[in-house]
Amino acid sequence: MFSEQAYRGSLWKNIVAHFFFVDFYFADTSYGIISAAWFLVPLMGMYLLFPYLNKLIKKRGYLLGVVILAMVLFRMDKGGLASFNLLFFLGEFCFGIALAHNKKNIFLLTPVFTVIVAQFMIYPFAAFYVIHSLRLRFLPSRTLKLIGKYTLTIFLFHEAFIYIWTENWHLYTLNKYSAVFLLIVVSLFLTYISCKIQNFITPKTLNIRDNKDKLGKMGKNE
Repeated sequence: MFSEQAYRGSLWKNIVAHFFFVDFYFADTSYGIISAAWFLVPLMGMYLLFPYLNKLIKKRGYLLGVVILAMVLFRMDKGGLASFNLLFFLGEFCFGIALAHNKKNIFLLTPVFTVIVAQFMIYPFAAFYVIHSLRLRFLPSRTLKLIGKYTLTIFLFHEAFIYIWTENWHLYTLNKYSAVFLLIVVSLFLTYISCKIQNFITPKTLNIRDNKDKLGKMGKNE
């Protein structure tokens, strides 16, 4: 839709590199197509490590402090606000794990050291802790699920909306308002397709897990 406004080099190289999560290997594909989606690469890496991180943080809460300090030192050394390296955002990821297990963990205070790098870095930790503690009981669970379901989609497309509205990007020969309308339509369509795929895959996965649990219980009873 945005031609070379959104990527450099070959479009097909960008698409293939992003599809296989190796876009960070090449200068002309890093932060390409949907630059806001760069964080999906380290995020996938952290999800692969989640079973191990979850066990470690649950058993040894002090490891959160170690991870936060390592992250702070890494950010001080590398600088910037973005990195494909897992360590750059591993602190936030482990913070969420630790908070889910025990919000009284004293090492949840260690993110305060992020002010050494930049003062604003402490705000996401503080906001997340407050929201988790309140649990937003004043909002219906259905509303929270709806917000959670589409938050990622909104984030992925927000950059395109901002660039079109500020006229840094142009969509064909359309004016700003027509371009925004078309982008809304395309975003909603892609979100709908994505949710359909997710709904098609998830129930099967859950059924497989349920069957395994039932078989496991039957085996124990026998």
